[in-house]
Amino acid sequence: MKRRVLSILLLICLAASLVTVAYADGEDLIDSLEFSYTTRQDMNSEYMFFCFSSGTFTITISPMPPATDQFALYDYNADTKCPGTWDGNTFTVQLDSGTAYYWNHSPAPTASYHVTIRKSTGKPSNPTTPPAEEGQAWYPLEGGSLLFDLTTGTIITCQQAVTKAVIPNAINGVPVKTIGIAAFSACEQLTSITIPGSVTTIDERALEDCPSLTSVAIPNGVTSIGKLMFSHCLGLTSLTIPASVTTIGYGATLLCDSLTDVYYGGSQAQWKAIKIDNENGLNDALLNATIHYNSAIPDPETGFTDVPANAWYAAEVEYAVEHGLMQGIPGGKFDPDGIFTRGQILTLLARQAGVDTEGGATWYTKGVEWAKEKGVSDGEKPEETITRAELATLLYRCANSPAVSTSQMNKWPDASSIPGSEATSAMAWCVENGIINGTDDGKLLPLGTATRKEVAVMIQRYCEKLG
Repeated sequence: MKRRVLSILLLICLAASLVTVAYADGEDLIDSLEFSYTTRQDMNSEYMFFCFSSGTFTITISPMPPATDQFALYDYNADTKCPGTWDGNTFTVQLDSGTAYYWNHSPAPTASYHVTIRKSTGKPSNPTTPPAEEGQAWYPLEGGSLLFDLTTGTIITCQQAVTKAVIPNAINGVPVKTIGIAAFSACEQLTSITIPGSVTTIDERALEDCPSLTSVAIPNGVTSIGKLMFSHCLGLTSLTIPASVTTIGYGATLLCDSLTDVYYGGSQAQWKAIKIDNENGLNDALLNATIHYNSAIPDPETGFTDVPANAWYAAEVEYAVEHGLMQGIPGGKFDPDGIFTRGQILTLLARQAGVDTEGGATWYTKGVEWAKEKGVSDGEKPEETITRAELATLLYRCANSPAVSTSQMNKWPDASSIPGSEATSAMAWCVENGIINGTDDGKLLPLGTATRKEVAVMIQRYCEKLG
């Protein structure tokens, strides 16, 4: 969406011959830009462009304009100056991939300038956030942050570099009630979003132009899906809609041509009673999808249909999801009894260690590379399931294999099935530190396959142990 807007602006500017525009778009990362311009008393000179490469950039202007001039690099999306200070004629700033920036120089006596913008460091873990205004707060997500209004409980906007949004029920103690107008608009790298049960209002265009989204579950209590809510979400394949929804606005699923399944919490009669604005066929994608009536709706506290708030593992699942270590599956589910592979656990542990696991040849490449480098695993058989003893061993190695007594392991009836001395020490360490408590019938089940809920529980306890 932003690219389309900027393209229109570019054509208008060129047609009017008002400004000179340096505009870069495409698949290649842009690490530098140079342009020259001449200021005039009767106009501003703006140089608009995209910078697809995140990192620290150095801006140099020559010659240095007089102190009476006002000149700066602006974030087009937030319409704010990029924060920082000048050192002579050089300025250092963090730029965010996927965000548009423009150079603005206020009217001044006619003079010519040359600006060079060059990358100086690699990609940061998160884009820089400007200072929040009074009554607002930034909340970190994967790839960026969202801006939250502490007075109204509304998510105002989100940095477009965000790749995954796990929204908590409260931010700084304030319940999250509303996702504001266009709050996540044009977050083109956003692959998943978890909306908490505290949310009762989702305003129009809240998730428009998010082509990487594949599945969205709307929590129970939301009554309206606003106009253009999911427009241009080209990759969206499934929606979970609660029976509380009574209206679906104009163009809510415009160009959602991949949408095949809608999981609805009510009956067929209730679905037919929903007021769906399909003027000009702009909700055909929704109406042509397969509607699964009486579907389970995500628990308002956990965000999943198959993880009730009173489940013994619910808090640990919430922890793993909120910290970006695990995520759900389509249809608003977590699949607590599903299997976990060696590649998945290595990727999870790499994320826990702060490693960026995106961009490898396979989804587990970066996790396997990290594990081999740190001596945590040999990285073999990444697609095979992992046992409880193997998981314990990986956690034990991540903790640098501390000394532990195994003398008490004989009290477990199946301790003899633990495969090897290292695994025995690992299981003993996990038991000693409360990471493994055994089953209801008093067994360790070292050779049993670790389920997703067991992984979530062990990971949460492991992270708590290590602080």
